[in-house]
Amino acid sequence: MRSKNLLIRCSRLVLAATIALACLGVSGVAQAAAPPDPDPVGLTTVSHIELDGVLGTELTVAPGQDVKLKADWKEDTGVRPASGCLGCADFVATAFAGSPVAGCVENEGGFEVPGLPNSGSGEVDLGRTSQTGGTYNVVAGFERVQFCGQLWKASASTGYQVIARVTVANQPTSKKQCKKGGWRELTDRNGTPFKNQGQCVRFVAEQRPIAVPAPAPAPPPPAHEWPSGG
Repeated sequence: MRSKNLLIRCSRLVLAATIALACLGVSGVAQAAAPPDPDPVGLTTVSHIELDGVLGTELTVAPGQDVKLKADWKEDTGVRPASGCLGCADFVATAFAGSPVAGCVENEGGFEVPGLPNSGSGEVDLGRTSQTGGTYNVVAGFERVQFCGQLWKASASTGYQVIARVTVANQPTSKKQCKKGGWRELTDRNGTPFKNQGQCVRFVAEQRPIAVPAPAPAPPPPAHEWPSGG
């Protein structure tokens, strides 16, 4: 009887551990849900977000790749508090968290300002990603100001609203990185995790340039022979 109860307990522990690992993912860190779409940012709703032409709020790219964000925007047409800012318009500024403003998805909008649109679309070049593998947040902030990014502070932007995430592929550069379980934290250039150590090692080997043998030296020119006299 005791053996049966012990077996049941072990089975439950295994099941719990399996569920926990599934929730954590291969990296051992809880996987955050993708940023929503549409997503209210201040008094503007941003929707149909594209990263490099791919619809969605998450994208995996190669190290150093230039990333563009495109989105539709629509202002809340409800009651708004008075801003007290004469000649101001509405902007939704965006950039990688911790970086200077890259641009504004909403650029000079204004529901209550005559002549300004209350919906539209915009595209911002976020710039090149880091050469270091990892996940980087794309953040946004609503501003009622005179020009795009007037209130943006790079140091404070890590606390701004996350509207998208860009993952830079964590590629190995040496076979040593693949060993002792290291392959579990690495990916190929497309961000696809390796299935085992051997696959990781093969990837590294394929990335190394093939040594091309140096061309054979040209033979020396023939010695000049003077014609014999007589």
